[in-house]
Amino acid sequence: MGKKVLLVFNRFYPVLSGSEKFSKMIFDNLKERGFEVDVFTLRVSDDSYRFNDLSLKREENIKGSVIKRFSLVDFKYKNRIFKFFEYYGIFKYYSLNFKIVSPSLIFNLKKNILKYDIVITGFLPFTSVIYPALYYSKKYKKKSIFIPQIHSTLPQTERFSYEFFHPYYKSLYEMADTLICLNSNEESYLKKIVKKVFYLNSYIDIPQKTTKGGNGFFNILTIGTQNYEKGIQTSIKAIKLLYREFNNIKFTIVGRIDKKYLKMIKEEDFIEYYPYVTEEEKEQLFLKTDLFILPSIAESFGIVSVEAHSYGVPTINSYCWGSTYIVKNGLNGFLVPFGDYLLTYNYLKQLYLNQELKKKLSENARSIALKGSKMVNGYSEGPFDKNRFNKQLDKILENLL
Repeated sequence: MGKKVLLVFNRFYPVLSGSEKFSKMIFDNLKERGFEVDVFTLRVSDDSYRFNDLSLKREENIKGSVIKRFSLVDFKYKNRIFKFFEYYGIFKYYSLNFKIVSPSLIFNLKKNILKYDIVITGFLPFTSVIYPALYYSKKYKKKSIFIPQIHSTLPQTERFSYEFFHPYYKSLYEMADTLICLNSNEESYLKKIVKKVFYLNSYIDIPQKTTKGGNGFFNILTIGTQNYEKGIQTSIKAIKLLYREFNNIKFTIVGRIDKKYLKMIKEEDFIEYYPYVTEEEKEQLFLKTDLFILPSIAESFGIVSVEAHSYGVPTINSYCWGSTYIVKNGLNGFLVPFGDYLLTYNYLKQLYLNQELKKKLSENARSIALKGSKMVNGYSEGPFDKNRFNKQLDKILENLL
């Protein structure tokens, strides 16, 4: 096509959480379509955004695309100076995004924006990345796509009202030419503000093999950044209760875990912990898993739960926008209020004792992941495969260009 696209995200590959995998999918698929694509991002890999990751190159070339990573700044009077800039309209939304700022990113956006035809940016609440990308896009009449990736609980909590529903964000939505949503609740919310809202969902490669279960053990698996928001405390407490009654329980935890939760599992011989696994190792884990658990306080989508379904593994998730989009309670998994470890334990016990129920949910999870289902909102348009992603991206680009 010859069009030049600039992706502006808070983090990017090789960081590999759900958001970074999603942005890499966009990058790869635009390249396949013949777009020239570059990336501006922050030089961070941790979730706190407190430190620059010096192992990440400031600039590198991937498949002919330039990836530039800009450092965060931190100095004694940083907050005072940038709040002054914010007050006089020089730098907007500084107070809303954990005091994260990279002047070099802003300078380079202003300097280089004219090279590009389209700017794609995300994700909330990182307004110090999003705002300058949208501002300079609008100023220099470049087409822009904004991916808010709103995380919301059900019911909505005060914390997420501040991080994802701040009144100031309305102006960000209005600055963009196109908004991308990941679930039906997000679509409904955004369409109250602007009209041009389109779906774009992460995709998976549907596996040929399905789970065979734990071979004498009841294997439970969780994958993700293991912190309070991902519900790891709920999972540990619920599974410990199950283990008190049945000793053939095995709980596998994958992903970087907060220290206080590491202490909770340190002496437990039925828990295995892996900070990181390869894609091949992840597949082997799914193939011997009976149940996947990720009771997050909020998700915008939840690609790893979709992966579990594709292996025929039912899931336990919390009531939130992303999880209710892909899980129908009692059909391909169970939903629990965030933090309710007793209800989580009860569902675990049901599936442990009732093999017919577990088999039914497993078959449903696999069938729905393969063919889609009108009974589950997110799967109503079919499986989350690359074909679906391509159709969604085609629609977005057709409406934008």
